[in-house]
Amino acid sequence: MGHDDLDQNTKSGSLKETQILSKPATLETDSVLVGRFKIQSLQGCGRFGCVYKATDLQLDSNVAIKVLHQHLVSEASLRVFKNEILTLRQLSHPNIVRVHEYYEDEHIHFITMDWIQGDTLKDWIEQHTVTEETLNDFTGQILSALEVTESKAISHKDLKPENILIDNNQHLYIADFGIASAVGDKASAVITGTPLYSPPEYLESGKSVASIDIYAFGLILYELITKKLPYHAQTQEELIKEKLSSQKVKFEKRFTRYEKLVQRCIAPLADSRPKTASEARKLIDASQDKGMSRQSKLTAISVATVLLALIASGLYFFRADNLGGKKLIGAKQLIEAQQEGVQSLAVLPFDTKSAEAWLIDGLPHLLSDELSQISDLRIVGYERSRETMDLLGYQTPLDEQKLKVISDLTQSTYLLNTKLVPIGPNRYQVNAELIRVAGNTVETSDIIQFQSNKESLAQEFSSLVVAVNEQFGLESLDTELYLPQGVHLETISEVEVLLKNGEDARAKELLEKLLNSEAEYSKGWLLLGQLEASIGSILEAESAFQKAVETSPQNSLVRNQAQAELQLLAGDIDSAIETYRSILQRLPNNSDIRLELAQLLIQQQSLETAKQELITVVESDENHPIAWYELSKVAIWQGETQEAVDNYLVKALVTAKKLKNTQLQGDVLNAFGVAHHRLGQLDLALDYYKQGLTDRKKVNDSRGIVTSLSNLASVYAVKGEYQQAEQNLLQALETNKSRNDAVKQADLFNELGVIAEEQGLYSKALEHFQSSLSIRMKLDDDWLKAESLNNVAYIFFLLSDEEQATIYWEQAKAYYEKVDDPVGVVRVNENMAQLELQKGNWQSAYRMYQSALEKSEELNLTEETIVAQAYLAKIAFLQGNFEQPPLQLNDIKTELKDRQDVRGQVEFGLWLTDWSISTGAYQQAESILAELMPLMEQEKNRSQQLIYNTLASRLSLYQGDDLPIASNQEFEQVTSKAALESLVLQLEALLFSNTMQEGASDKFLVVSQEFDQYDLDLHRYFLLRKLILLGYYHAQSGDDEALKTVLDQLTMLKRGVGTYWRNYQIERLESIYYGMIKNSEKARESALKALKSFTELKQQLPEQQQQHIISLQGRYFSADQSKDDFFMEQVNDKE
Repeated sequence: MGHDDLDQNTKSGSLKETQILSKPATLETDSVLVGRFKIQSLQGCGRFGCVYKATDLQLDSNVAIKVLHQHLVSEASLRVFKNEILTLRQLSHPNIVRVHEYYEDEHIHFITMDWIQGDTLKDWIEQHTVTEETLNDFTGQILSALEVTESKAISHKDLKPENILIDNNQHLYIADFGIASAVGDKASAVITGTPLYSPPEYLESGKSVASIDIYAFGLILYELITKKLPYHAQTQEELIKEKLSSQKVKFEKRFTRYEKLVQRCIAPLADSRPKTASEARKLIDASQDKGMSRQSKLTAISVATVLLALIASGLYFFRADNLGGKKLIGAKQLIEAQQEGVQSLAVLPFDTKSAEAWLIDGLPHLLSDELSQISDLRIVGYERSRETMDLLGYQTPLDEQKLKVISDLTQSTYLLNTKLVPIGPNRYQVNAELIRVAGNTVETSDIIQFQSNKESLAQEFSSLVVAVNEQFGLESLDTELYLPQGVHLETISEVEVLLKNGEDARAKELLEKLLNSEAEYSKGWLLLGQLEASIGSILEAESAFQKAVETSPQNSLVRNQAQAELQLLAGDIDSAIETYRSILQRLPNNSDIRLELAQLLIQQQSLETAKQELITVVESDENHPIAWYELSKVAIWQGETQEAVDNYLVKALVTAKKLKNTQLQGDVLNAFGVAHHRLGQLDLALDYYKQGLTDRKKVNDSRGIVTSLSNLASVYAVKGEYQQAEQNLLQALETNKSRNDAVKQADLFNELGVIAEEQGLYSKALEHFQSSLSIRMKLDDDWLKAESLNNVAYIFFLLSDEEQATIYWEQAKAYYEKVDDPVGVVRVNENMAQLELQKGNWQSAYRMYQSALEKSEELNLTEETIVAQAYLAKIAFLQGNFEQPPLQLNDIKTELKDRQDVRGQVEFGLWLTDWSISTGAYQQAESILAELMPLMEQEKNRSQQLIYNTLASRLSLYQGDDLPIASNQEFEQVTSKAALESLVLQLEALLFSNTMQEGASDKFLVVSQEFDQYDLDLHRYFLLRKLILLGYYHAQSGDDEALKTVLDQLTMLKRGVGTYWRNYQIERLESIYYGMIKNSEKARESALKALKSFTELKQQLPEQQQQHIISLQGRYFSADQSKDDFFMEQVNDKE
């Protein structure tokens, strides 16, 4: 792939490149970054980094990778760089190389981009002579790309032929758009761009100008045509002097149409250059049009004459129908409205010197409501326009540049500007003008003016609505008045302000007072109903909504909204959705209604339909302040997280930055964190959560701060950084106190419980979970109750309190089923399956896990699927399948490693270690333990640490080492499972020591009795193991009666547990017993059964592992007593 900085022969002092002072370190071929990108070859290195061709192993496709030079990397620069990359990812254009993502692999920082097979335009110029047709084509492609980037306020800053790629079809791709800006000035001590293609003022000051890319574009055209640049300087100082001198551009005849364009593009003064790519394109078109024939000119003059005649006849003036004598000021009818389909009109805040709230807030709001009734016009209401202006710091009156910005941000070609001037006591002059913004052109047309007194001003504004409707050449409009005659605008305005500020009680008081005297005010009844519903006064809300229906016109927006509210109160969300659909049939361009419909569809879990409604919103309004954000959330809920990251969230962030909306930016950055968290990219998630937290703190968004801190804690917990996680949650709890938010308080206690549980601090976890449950049981949210009940149950399970665990799990399952949450049901079932397996009921556990797996795969639940697969593998291993389960579990562990799930890696790594030791794979066990060691330091879970130490000691014991036996070992804050595993090891060590005569015999019985403090009915596999070892102890002691007692217990236990791979040990003990009582026939019969079972197990294993487990069998029974062990006799004979 050709690239901007692939000239590897750059010499010191060359003006073509800023030299890299030291040779950069490069990556080795076939090395893999972040476990995904396999390096194929180095393409070259330049000022910013080295470019490689690589294979994306996940997508099985080629990508280009740019690895940043280390001297450009710092914490501050990376923060800027990542934000810029987010902006660059919005550039989706056929002539721009798409930037995919930023990654970090230890000290390597890189971005991935589209791979383009071809050369650089620099190479092409050297090898070809451009034709007129090719030049026209190349020019069009480059300008097309620049027009898109200008619309996104992005500059390349290093545009040159080396940065333009060309494929075999002569398709151009501009590479490294904005990389120079993203990296910043560290790439060069003087400038960011390449000197030869940079304008002189940039070389002098280093400050970017709007025409920087246009300047470079002109020089690229010059070079395409002449194969050289118009400079001869050897130093940068000389180059600046040449650039400041006017260049007389002269091309051969076939390229003369480009002379004026290039002359303007490379003009010494920035003001003399085209301001935009569109203006540059017009210069080319103008040069082409110079040669048009005389007939063409006469035709144009004739058309102009006709148009003037039409204007003189009054046909282009506003029709005065239905305006009640209002004076119209020659309002030019904008016929583009008929030609261009649906148009957009933004209602600007009134241009008035008055400070009265009803004029500057109430009346514009009313006007927006009435204009929203125009079905064929997309109305951007006053509230959004005002919010946009407030965020940007704009105030009326607006100059042309600010009007262009508002037009772009609201995606409105037309702006309604209303000037209201007091002309006497309670009397006003109103002048309304329609502003059309098209590119750099701003046209203003007066459409209506009138005078009115205060009492009738609101009603007079209906004529403005009619005027707007007529102005766009739309069908006649029956205006809907939201205010009946006499309603006081000052009160309405105060209500609107109170609602905006969250002062609901005062707003309700004023509304009730107003409606007592103005009972026909339908919009007031609707607002009152919404207020009553928000505080839970359902009957009062129903009454208010019914009044709104009764007092509003048939099929009016207020009536439809009130009907939908009544349907929602009745729990009939389907009917409410249909009501909103009927509104959109009449008002298809009402984005606010469509957004509300999307929210209802989300509540109904109709995510795909909601997504389509939101897409409809952004198709007409790409800068909508909410829709992109909502789209990203829907995509994440649908499992399309990568799409959310690559598309919707990027556009939401760009919109937030355009609007300078710090609140929205914080929300979007937090959503980026959620997405990367779900994708398992924890470092990226942390980064975005921190950025979101910073923005939320700037605007004192306490709710957002609490959420960000909670999200950070969840990532730190997964990474095993529990102290940091707990610190974040405690900060969140403190911040939440002032909010008096019981729901969030319960959530935070719940998260603290999770962190304590993951560290093995079960008593502390139970305390936190019970605090959360106590709060949630008082709330009207059954799902939260279910979650807390499930968590409390699980801690009781870990503490071996089966009765409490079962009680709480049954309650949790009932609540999950009540709220129809299949995910919650799956989780409870998996937890209860653990209890069944631990009790030895593997058949029941198998059925439960198999069902959970099928449901998890159906619902696309990653974690639940992993859990079910792991436990099904465990059940298979317990039954004696030594081949497939370890492979399956290893695959799961690898997946968890990719997801950076430390706890999961440790848990299943310990399983694998145990299985490896049991099957004689000692070298593999050593390798896994070494791999787990750094993770154990992160995890800090006491139970897992004890199991780790136990397994490491067992490995040494099985390899022939003697172990020191701990005395009176205490197991505080660990699970019963961890304690029992340690006790089993102690029995094994004592049994293998062959020193029963030296006091180990008594110690064995002491340790055996320590099992009694645990409920072994909940741990039947541990009971089996204990009894087997106790049986060998009695065999070694020659106590056949005690052995018979143990065998009777084992026989009963075996019937309950069923198939278990260690059952051959029971058959072997039976053989030893019969040998001790001199029943050789039954001894041999039992020995052959044991041998058959043992042989089936070991034949699954490689030779070395077979030898290991055979050697281990000899340590259970001392050599001098082998005469009674027909099993070992048979094993040795086989060998």
